[in-house]
Amino acid sequence: MKKLILILLIVIASATKQSFAENKHKMDSLKMELKKAKSDTAKLRIYEALCNECDVKNNLLYALPEIEICDKLLKQYASGNIRNLILKKKAIAYECCFYYYNNEKGRFSNEAQEYLKKELEIYTEIKDDEGIKNTMVNLSIYYSNSGNLFKSLEILKEGYVLMQKHNYRRGEARFIKELATLYARVGDTTQALTYLKKGNILEKEINDTTRISQRLVILGQFYVQLKRFNQALECYRKAMFRFRNVNDNHNVALCYWAIGQTFKEWTDASFSVSNLDSSLHNFQKSKQLFITNNEIDFEMGTLLQIGKVYRRMNLDEKAKECFEEYIAYCNNYYKEQSVANALGYSALAKLYFAQSNYKLAKKYSDLNLKISYDKDGINERLMEDEQLAFNIDSCLGNFKASLKHLRQFIVIKNTLNDASVHNEAMREKFQSDLQNQRLIDQTKSNEEIAKQRIVRNAFIVSFGLILLIAILIYRSLRQNRKAKSIIENQKHLVEEKNQEILDSIEYAKRIQFTLLASDELLQQNLPEHFLMFQPKDIVSGDFYWATKKENRFYLAVCDSTGHGVPGAFMSLLNATFLNEAINEKNIAKPHQILNHVRQRLVASIGSDGAQDGMDCTLLCFDKTTNNITYSAAYHKPILFLNNHLIELDGDKIPVGQSEKMETFTLRNIPISLEKERDGHGIIYLFTDGYADQFGGPKGKKYSKKKFKEILLSIKDLPMNEQREALYNAHIEWRNNQEQVDDICVIGVRV
Repeated sequence: MKKLILILLIVIASATKQSFAENKHKMDSLKMELKKAKSDTAKLRIYEALCNECDVKNNLLYALPEIEICDKLLKQYASGNIRNLILKKKAIAYECCFYYYNNEKGRFSNEAQEYLKKELEIYTEIKDDEGIKNTMVNLSIYYSNSGNLFKSLEILKEGYVLMQKHNYRRGEARFIKELATLYARVGDTTQALTYLKKGNILEKEINDTTRISQRLVILGQFYVQLKRFNQALECYRKAMFRFRNVNDNHNVALCYWAIGQTFKEWTDASFSVSNLDSSLHNFQKSKQLFITNNEIDFEMGTLLQIGKVYRRMNLDEKAKECFEEYIAYCNNYYKEQSVANALGYSALAKLYFAQSNYKLAKKYSDLNLKISYDKDGINERLMEDEQLAFNIDSCLGNFKASLKHLRQFIVIKNTLNDASVHNEAMREKFQSDLQNQRLIDQTKSNEEIAKQRIVRNAFIVSFGLILLIAILIYRSLRQNRKAKSIIENQKHLVEEKNQEILDSIEYAKRIQFTLLASDELLQQNLPEHFLMFQPKDIVSGDFYWATKKENRFYLAVCDSTGHGVPGAFMSLLNATFLNEAINEKNIAKPHQILNHVRQRLVASIGSDGAQDGMDCTLLCFDKTTNNITYSAAYHKPILFLNNHLIELDGDKIPVGQSEKMETFTLRNIPISLEKERDGHGIIYLFTDGYADQFGGPKGKKYSKKKFKEILLSIKDLPMNEQREALYNAHIEWRNNQEQVDDICVIGVRV
């Protein structure tokens, strides 16, 4: 695990080297833009970009002005979607302040903690589950680093329960991962494994292939720490199989690397060389893939591990070739000597010492120690390297130098022992706090049982008194018993009938929902869309319907006559006739489909003046011609194209019996499914329920004008956020008013 991190350090250093000039150019450009900016919104955007690009030590220079601008803008927006967006930017600025104090003032800074709490308050207010998740994880890490492991555990459990309550599965998965990590840190392997396996099951339910694979890698690393090498290898191989299926060659190579390292550590643990061939084979596989991917940093890091395996196999010349090639790469690639160089020098020093070539061993040992003290902290590798230096100087007769290395070795060993004792004390305190909490919970449980016992005894006494009184007044009630029995029977019958009616309506709801377009069908054919479907009653007159026929995909948003049960019956009839027209009669064009549905409605319901039917918009996405056609009955869909709002035309006749029985019109939407040709637009289909809702401070209708305005304000948001903004605006407008009609709104980005 530590060696994998060291390889990653090479990549980080490389990325820093390549991007420094580009980053400085971005910063200079943003600062010039800030000087020219006049509006608060422009300054807010630039400060946010500066926070993203600057060094952590400069975070406050840009985050604090960003917070001031947010506070100023929030005074202009008391509520609504724009206020939430400003609050989110303020939360991000608080996070930048947290990283400044956490990195520059120490991991236990009170200011860092306060900014995290402020950030969490905002995300809780705007109900941003992703923000809540990330902030609570950072807060738990803060307490963990400060030694308060029990507080860290409390926050993780609270976050996990919150994500379950909000049904945010990715949030649940993240908290499960962090809980497993915490339990592993305190040595509770049983709980750690339980959470890791629970996380695997959850990722499979979410069906996120990448996260499942990553979780398997983490589980494999954990099994290696427990020296359960067979189970670790099984996890790595399963992860590699999944990465290979999605052509993720980078992670396939890392899995080979992890398997090679596992065989190597298995060899170290068993004092046997039987697994070295397998270790070498997998490292070589990893290196070959990194060469294919042109990932030279990873290739060289793997080369270092191959050299170490050759050392274990006593193939010193091959090991030397690997180490020298690795060092040559580091010296040519990095402007300054880094920890990566030190790793190569350390490997060569050990090799030459084993060959009794003490002069060369000392040369590389001295180079290694100089870099390690300059660039790396105190760790076990440095302690081992000081011990090696002591042995080398002792063999050369440099006793003064060897004594110095021995003293350094003892100092480092004592420092690491102190850290180990501190960590063990933290673990013991955690277990003590956990046990105390269990005792508190048990005490509360016992108190609750005692309370229940008192309530039970009081009930028995009360019941006895009531029974005695009942016996005394029994004779006086005898005359009324028959009448009372009749009344109770009638009441029971009424309640049964009411329940039967409700059960029937609930069953009707299940039937109606089977005819609606499934989420899977919509997602397959409309990758970027949202749906807001909110019936007034249990069942709905509004409905949305879709089907795919050959290379054409049809989508309808309809408002049947009435709502509740009558509307639901009409929606079942309308959906049935739509399906019949396309899938049985093979009618292709939207206007002809609506003509057929109207004909069937009139024939089924009758033409005696009853104007039952529906208002409807029917879209056809033709993948062959890349055209979108539609026909609309008393509907006017809205199209956003090139930042312009276009209200599309529709026929002023319903699908059903009416005074005018003209044929419906086939219309084209002026946009192609070939995005590279026409750009992209958004089509909104909707019934009248959203705009007709009464509410606001004066109890008026929301109006179609306001509906267009909110569509204009959200059109650039991701589709799931558009649905959230529409829903929040509706709830805010409606307040305590009753919903007046069914609501159905669908947005499709094409």
